[in-house]
Amino acid sequence: MESQTPPKTNIVDRNLTMGIPDEHDDKQEEGSASAESQPILSKSWEIATAHVPTFTGGKISHCRKASLKPFILMPVHGDLAVVDAGRGVKLGTLRGEDAVDDEDEEDGVDMDAITCHVLDNRDQMIITCTRNNVLHQYSIAESDLSTKVVKTWGRSGHSLPVTHMELHVSNVFLATGSVDGTTRVWDVRGGFVTHVFRPLEGGDGGGSGRLSVTALQWRQELGQLVLAIGRDDGSMTIHDLRDTKNEYIVVLRDHVSSVTCMAWCGKEFFLSSGRDAILNLWRVVSEKKGREENLNVHYRRIQSIPLYEQIEGLQLLPSERLNQIRVATAGSKGLVKLWKANVVQGQTPKLVPTAEQPLAQAFGEIRGGYLGLFLNHVAVGEKNPEDCL
Repeated sequence: MESQTPPKTNIVDRNLTMGIPDEHDDKQEEGSASAESQPILSKSWEIATAHVPTFTGGKISHCRKASLKPFILMPVHGDLAVVDAGRGVKLGTLRGEDAVDDEDEEDGVDMDAITCHVLDNRDQMIITCTRNNVLHQYSIAESDLSTKVVKTWGRSGHSLPVTHMELHVSNVFLATGSVDGTTRVWDVRGGFVTHVFRPLEGGDGGGSGRLSVTALQWRQELGQLVLAIGRDDGSMTIHDLRDTKNEYIVVLRDHVSSVTCMAWCGKEFFLSSGRDAILNLWRVVSEKKGREENLNVHYRRIQSIPLYEQIEGLQLLPSERLNQIRVATAGSKGLVKLWKANVVQGQTPKLVPTAEQPLAQAFGEIRGGYLGLFLNHVAVGEKNPEDCL
């Protein structure tokens, strides 16, 4: 009888038929199990918050109304950043994210970069000037502090960039100061120029020929249209807008370097300081002829104080006493100093130091010193004004 040889069965097939796992399959299962246990890394990301540049140097403005959400305006890369002062968060910029356009550049320089700005006294309007001397007016929304262009005034009329801007307390007149040495006064309501003040020649002291405008200051009274202009050569000129013939221009040349700060203390006194490390106190003498107010006003220097540092910030402090002058100064040494003078009839007041910032709290000279001083909203009697600097 012929025997039949049973067919050979493939080992792999038999193993599969009998349900015996293969070594290769074990490795696959182990690999898949380990892959499921590991977290999956997402390839799509969204920015929640970011630390971005908010200040690259220049003038800083801050909100002065206590009822409004506090904010700060800070120059950054040719734009103006709106920063939430309470949280330190950048809310946006005036020009927006797509601010720089190749068509607006000339030899690699952004001609639409903002060189100067000013915030109005009601914290509702911003006026800026660009590198190509174009003035723009923006509005600020109280709800979310967003900004939008309201009006473009056109060319400023200056031949060189505008570096200083100052609004009158009435928000009606705007002064713009330029590197070309001229100062122009604008009517904000119509956006046109009302006055042009040019540097004066001659005189003793200062007068080195560096005529760039380094400081502007209006007299803080609604009924007074008096503007002080400080220049790089240390000279100061004080103009009254009612003097249409420019017959009573006051010229002061006691500083020997750039004038950085000026302020009126009431109607009788005037303060000035600069990078010559000197603080000057002036007495304002004005006489009236009958009922008519005499525009011929004299300024007499009654005190000069060497501060041994370049002054970049000067701030008048409120006082409960009417016959007292209180002022804070700060500069290249990074130390805030407080001064006081009692005004007594028949006597010449003298500023004396009363306090200075503790070294542990001071910014310090090594870190660059202070570039300015600002006073937050404070009511006399509620807290020390020094705590709000």
